[in-house]
Amino acid sequence: MTSTTPPRPSAAERLRAEHGPALTLGNDCGLPDDLVVAMLAGSRGSAGCAEAARGGTSRP
Repeated sequence: MTSTTPPRPSAAERLRAEHGPALTLGNDCGLPDDLVVAMLAGSRGSAGCAEAARGGTSRP
């Protein structure tokens, strides 16, 4: 019997699942696997190749 583990989701897949439509990600971008995005409720953001933008409220 052979056991296999499913492949780990990409950073983009993981972030889309976590933040849904509040976070827009560029296509075919090499996001690091350990990328973490923290967003406040009601905020929106986008990230992608050579792009970083945010909307809503942010705190340092």
